[in-house]
Amino acid sequence: MAVVLIFVPQPSVSLHPSYGAAVGDNVTVRCHVPRVATWIQLWLNGMLIHNIKNDEERDAVEFSFPFVSLKDAGTYQCRYQVSEPLWTSNRSDPVELVVE
Repeated sequence: MAVVLIFVPQPSVSLHPSYGAAVGDNVTVRCHVPRVATWIQLWLNGMLIHNIKNDEERDAVEFSFPFVSLKDAGTYQCRYQVSEPLWTSNRSDPVELVVE
């Protein structure tokens, strides 16, 4: 019996603007995936908030938050899934959005 190990590269996440935001600002969370993914997920404070199908086979997906509010503050992470073969990455290292 052979054991096959699959290396699943970790995604990364970034914020724009990266220094924080004021209530009412527009914030973009960008998820960078190291390979073409079928689904890309965005997590806020450990809860899945977006799960989008990546039909365009992009290596990054942006989530826009126009008119950000205090409820949008917290720790963001990304995760992705590939369908052939089926596997899911670990979550990215977190980034913190501070809203004042």
